[in-house]
Amino acid sequence: MPSDWSILIPYLILAGGGLFILCSGIFSRKMSVFFYGLALAAVVAAGIAAISHTPAALNFDGMVDGHGYARYFVFIICIIALITLILSFLNARLKGAGDEYYSLILFAALGMSLAASAVNWIVFFLGLETLSISLYILIASIRTDAKSNEAALKYFVMGSVASGFLVFGTSLVFAASGTLDIARSLGAAVSGENAAVELLGMGLIAAGIFFKVSIVPFHLWTPDVYQGAPAPVTAFLSTGSKVALFGALLRFSLVM
Repeated sequence: MPSDWSILIPYLILAGGGLFILCSGIFSRKMSVFFYGLALAAVVAAGIAAISHTPAALNFDGMVDGHGYARYFVFIICIIALITLILSFLNARLKGAGDEYYSLILFAALGMSLAASAVNWIVFFLGLETLSISLYILIASIRTDAKSNEAALKYFVMGSVASGFLVFGTSLVFAASGTLDIARSLGAAVSGENAAVELLGMGLIAAGIFFKVSIVPFHLWTPDVYQGAPAPVTAFLSTGSKVALFGALLRFSLVM
């Protein structure tokens, strides 16, 4: 059965909106209200697309889930992004935010949505890294604030280590199970011949995810980053990333 491209509509809206805002900034960097309006329109359109359309094929080529479970999390993430945009526009420290800031909010929402909807390890990793890279920059969005820059650097260094754990764990899971499909690879951990290798890989993947959601003992970065980042970014980081990754963790637990 051919893949239903309509599954990707919410993700394409977020990606297209972010790219359009970023490219629009080339022509004028003094259109903050215009960029803000475009970002609002993009997240609202993506949220509506997520809940108003049920695709004919509920899986895009074994990569992205189109069931109600995934679309529910995409909708929640769009609501969080919408609130973040409103708070950012009202925040005095972010009054000068331009195309980069609003486009990165959309890219971060895209990464969250992909992480929550992925049924393939590669898509999950790409979503998580799209989210992480966007947040690294958003945390340091106030360039003249030393605390903001310090928080971004700490998060970048520790986040890179966590991403390394995630990549290594994914490679072990793939080597043991022979597939990048999340459901099949996790199911193989119970009865496969290479169960020990797969369990090690799952442990490394869990470490990478636990860092992103600041679960003990991977939470030591949290106070510095939350304090140094602008308040709307802290709100976005502390809610959106956790919604996306807890959605992914719940999916993992259901298929094992």
